[in-house]
Amino acid sequence: MNVDVGYIYLLPLLALVSIPACLSFLVRRHEAIHSSRRLPPGPSAWQLLRNMFMSPLASLANLAQIYGPIFSLRVGALLIVVASSPETAMEILKAHDHIFCGRYIPSLYYKIPHMERSSVLGAKECNDSWKHIRGTCHNLVFSTKAIKLRNEVRARKVMEMADYLRAKEGKVVRLRDIVFATLANSMCHMMVSTDIIDLERECKDGTKSLMGFIKGMLTILGTPSLVDLFPALDGLLGFWERRKATKLHQEFKSLWGEVIEERRQAKCGREDLLDALIDDGFCNDDICALLMEMLAAGTFTSCATIEWLMAELTKNQGVLHELRHEIENMVDGDIKNASLCHMPYLQACLKETLRLHPPTLFVIPRRALESCTVNNYVVPKDSVILINNWALARDTTIWDEPLKFKPKRFLVSKLELKGNLQFEFIPFGAGRRACPGLSLATTHIQGMVALLVHHFDWFLPEGMSPDNLNMTEKFETTVYMKEPLSLIPRSRT
Repeated sequence: MNVDVGYIYLLPLLALVSIPACLSFLVRRHEAIHSSRRLPPGPSAWQLLRNMFMSPLASLANLAQIYGPIFSLRVGALLIVVASSPETAMEILKAHDHIFCGRYIPSLYYKIPHMERSSVLGAKECNDSWKHIRGTCHNLVFSTKAIKLRNEVRARKVMEMADYLRAKEGKVVRLRDIVFATLANSMCHMMVSTDIIDLERECKDGTKSLMGFIKGMLTILGTPSLVDLFPALDGLLGFWERRKATKLHQEFKSLWGEVIEERRQAKCGREDLLDALIDDGFCNDDICALLMEMLAAGTFTSCATIEWLMAELTKNQGVLHELRHEIENMVDGDIKNASLCHMPYLQACLKETLRLHPPTLFVIPRRALESCTVNNYVVPKDSVILINNWALARDTTIWDEPLKFKPKRFLVSKLELKGNLQFEFIPFGAGRRACPGLSLATTHIQGMVALLVHHFDWFLPEGMSPDNLNMTEKFETTVYMKEPLSLIPRSRT
């Protein structure tokens, strides 16, 4: 019998790691037993294991039916509290927002050099540094003034998309790639006043594209690792995590480094976000980290929403014709941002898409800064808080026929995208950690969808029936269509 003795030398190291891990588990188990009556109810380890064989959504829906609108899961060192009702969401995001305003993101995110101190979305707490960076981003990217200032540039990027589609008339195009490239360049003009990618090349390169890189990055950064579940393993696995984080940071620098350095060398700036960050004394690494975060956040969810909306319009031709009629009555040639505000049916279509196909299954995870009582249960400090957007959107006590695409429900509803007044519909979150890019995202989505509907007729390839369009969801950091939407454009103008 052959034995690889090389592994024997790892046994002392594994013992050193295992002993503190076991002790930590026993201590947490002891605490859990003594506080179990106060924690939100939840499954045992065996029940949780059985639920793992279901899809993630079916599993959570099943647990919510068993344990109610708030329940807890113990996964390694993490205590996860899941809220699935508007009342519970309001208690967390409004009544106790000051306690649940911490952010939970897997630890690899914070191992990327300079990411923690220059992050808007991922900052662990709402401290002074976070307020300053968020305020700067709001003033120069997300505010109404900043959005209006870039109206012409944004319109030019959308028309470049239209020209590209006209050149592809009669051919099958993968809408996701084209939409992402347009969003990426529009977002980059908001931040650094220049394009970051070439539309033609982005749509050809597949997994080597910028979209492919960001998708991989979000998957890595959005998935808890063994170190997150068992912190005692950091001594054994931390090296590999730091190596992975450093590699990501190098990719950030290769994308943004030249743009930043050219701006530093220029004698005059462009009064954009990049100028403000340089003037504030941020180093190149800080700026790379922030720009990468902003680009990913400003493109992926909007891209997914546009793809889902166009898929629903393809399946529901009556809705498409009604939307096209509204657009034609409101615009004279070019589609202007001012006219988008006066298209209630377009806005209803957007809201219904965000309800039926929320771009993320949960509001970006919160973290309890202190222990707090919710629904008469104690949520301990450092608990991870998940608000189940997907469950809220399918609650039959809130929505009539929740699985059907019915935009008209929002014509008679007072529900708004900003979720500080109502909590049955919160696609952008609520409270102080709500998505800061709501206005910019809706401007991008409505403008691009209006152009796609107004300027083009759309056909499925190979005579496929709209009834056979695959609407299966793929659950990653962002919820995309499992099969990318492929359509054939025909110009109407």
